[in-house]
Amino acid sequence: MIFISIIFYQPARNAIKFAVIFFTTLAKNICNFFVLL
Repeated sequence: MIFISIIFYQPARNAIKFAVIFFTTLAKNICNFFVLL
């Protein structure tokens, strides 16, 4: 069980990091869009 969690730990961290970057960029773009309006 511990071995399985070690295997999936790093991809999960990378996915979370990617999701955070993606959503922050998306939020900035939405804010800029509304400012331009």
